[in-house]
Amino acid sequence: MYFYKVKKTFHDLESVVKSFLKENTTLEAGDTLLCAVSGGKDSMALCHLLKKLKYSIGVAHVNYQLRGEESDQDALLVKNYCQSEGLPYFELRVDAYMEASNRKTGIQETARDIRYSWFEELAAEKGYQFVATAHHLQDSLETFLINLSRGSGLKGLAGIPHQRDNIIRPFSQVQPYQIQTYIDRHQIPYREDSSNESVDYTRNKIRLEILPLLQELPGNFLDSYARSQSILKNHLHLWENLREEKREDYLKREGSKINLDLSFLEQNPSGGLYLFQELYELGFTATQVKNVSQASEGSIFESNDWEATINQGQVVLQGKSSIPEEMEFFIREDHGVLNLKNGTLSWEYFNDPSIDISPDAAQAFLDYSKLQFPLFLRRWQHGDRFKPFGLGGHEKKLSDFFADQKFSSFEKRETWILCSGEEICWVVGNRIAEPFRISEKTDGVLKLHWKILT
Repeated sequence: MYFYKVKKTFHDLESVVKSFLKENTTLEAGDTLLCAVSGGKDSMALCHLLKKLKYSIGVAHVNYQLRGEESDQDALLVKNYCQSEGLPYFELRVDAYMEASNRKTGIQETARDIRYSWFEELAAEKGYQFVATAHHLQDSLETFLINLSRGSGLKGLAGIPHQRDNIIRPFSQVQPYQIQTYIDRHQIPYREDSSNESVDYTRNKIRLEILPLLQELPGNFLDSYARSQSILKNHLHLWENLREEKREDYLKREGSKINLDLSFLEQNPSGGLYLFQELYELGFTATQVKNVSQASEGSIFESNDWEATINQGQVVLQGKSSIPEEMEFFIREDHGVLNLKNGTLSWEYFNDPSIDISPDAAQAFLDYSKLQFPLFLRRWQHGDRFKPFGLGGHEKKLSDFFADQKFSSFEKRETWILCSGEEICWVVGNRIAEPFRISEKTDGVLKLHWKILT
């Protein structure tokens, strides 16, 4: 691994980290930390230092099984070190290749998602207030160069954040030579990851081939980057404050959805920047953002985790995990509750047709004698037709009804359809069908109530 040759005296790592934690994080005396330790020199040095600083720490290690026996030896070293130091040790063993195949994502992205999800769950379960990772200044420079090559915005160019939620990075202002000196001084055991020497990964290629060339420039490149990073982070902080002030003018949240007002963004001189930042942070590429701003009604764009639809001058965003699956349910009884992913459907039978009828679209009052049980609850399908209440029994395509009601693609997908036999009796939460309305001849009523989860 390449290390910078910095022409300056060694700064005591303990003092550097103590000062950094005080000035750049919300960590306080007495807080507990879960330290992410791979077994490499950076994380082993961090673990040793946090214990030396008298923090109450536990150690989390992920064995991705990517390097066979080497991976097992990494885990064993960390486990043995924790036992010798009296530190709580937690290990997650996972087949990263299989996970990447199942998720259809790259191995590095998969590994990152696995570890951060586990760190969050483990910290919550064991009561650790913070998660500490060993990213240092050179890691941040590598991230800067990766993001620069991808056409990143200001946030990507500002490097790895010092703190994100409860994740802190105590080595953010530390250079590799300082870690190496600390390792040597305290004779801390560690293991080298052989995959770090492979240029198949972008980060390794930058570290092994590009950074040595940059170091040949006059002065110390990493020191210069540290100054630039500080300026960029200050500019980012200013930009984020300005964006937050404007957000209420163009961003609205409705349950799991996010709506961005394109008309406002188009009229605002900085609207393009706001749109770029909102979408880029959700994984959309710079090209996609450009296309979104020029897209026609109904256009759909996808990132790994989000879907964006252009609908009535809005960019409607919804996380893919919240997009409903195709499911079907039967309602066999005359009373009950059904808990669904996006809401709760409840129903009960009344033998008194004179009950108060609410105009609330979230409630339906159907003539019980006209219903054919079991009722069938499903998603809408292309070609569906029904006779909306209020149209005198005239039939209408469900797609046309959605268009009249100005439903977005998300809203159409989220809508449930209640059927009696082959007929639609209720577009749940919107309109009942004329043939099932209550009349003077009604003897019994089925009352249904739909409550959306927010």
